[in-house]
Amino acid sequence: MSPALLTDIDLDSDLGCNELFGPAVMVFKAKDEADALRIANSTQYGLMASVWTQDMDRGQKFAEQIEAGMTFVNTHMDSSPEFPFGGIKNSGYGRENAQWALREFTNERLVRLAAHPTGRVSFTRVSPA
Repeated sequence: MSPALLTDIDLDSDLGCNELFGPAVMVFKAKDEADALRIANSTQYGLMASVWTQDMDRGQKFAEQIEAGMTFVNTHMDSSPEFPFGGIKNSGYGRENAQWALREFTNERLVRLAAHPTGRVSFTRVSPA
């Protein structure tokens, strides 16, 4: 597939409503910040978003309104084991990495010992290796 820059995309079209993969970028034109936020949140997906600005406070306020599992300001595709990775809407459920991964990928088991010689009942929590 050849690299492509796609513009003038109708948000209701197949291209405007679905994720695009490959060496292609879709560019949407917005009238102002409110319109940009409307466009960003109009998708049924919500994995990752980026905000690019010279005003960090304004960028943070804008980023906090975007409906995505991960939103970065002045960077994109950042990854680190301590970052929670995951999306919202039709881009997934739950989080990976850091403490979120421990919860998502751990299957706790219970081993119960009945009739202890002293008459007590005890149990042990076992985590998989």
